[in-house]
Amino acid sequence: VIKGPGGSLMKVLADTMFFSRATGGIEDVFLPDATLDDVYNAVQWDNYIRSVDEMDNPQFVSRGAVLADAILGALDSRDEGDDYDSLVTIFAGHDSDIHAIAAALGLRWNLGPPYNRFGDCAECVVTPPGSGMHFINDFESGKVGMSYVYPVYLTD
Repeated sequence: VIKGPGGSLMKVLADTMFFSRATGGIEDVFLPDATLDDVYNAVQWDNYIRSVDEMDNPQFVSRGAVLADAILGALDSRDEGDDYDSLVTIFAGHDSDIHAIAAALGLRWNLGPPYNRFGDCAECVVTPPGSGMHFINDFESGKVGMSYVYPVYLTD
């Protein structure tokens, strides 16, 4: 686990650079001379640090196990005759909850541009604001699928 001011400072810098631009309408963005590449490089470093801290962390794995159990329970709950294509359960949480679920289930993903600035970084589990996990239980095949959905806020 990364302790000390380095990881926290990187998070504050990256978040402030990103959010001051992503929210729109702010005339005085943080570090106005920073390019879009600078912003996404900082965000990628923040995501890397968070992935190192959280993905194999027993505390996150145990928290994720509880969340994963609730998700799997919701995916398995249906009554005979239900139209399971129309059943929906929504769980709300934060990026740390997504990391916890991913850690517990051993999930990793690699987002494309603009979030991935380091090439193939499958261990950099990026969780942009507004992102989420979409689980589907295919009762006919007996398989559960997961898609990771996310918005892109800043573009050239």
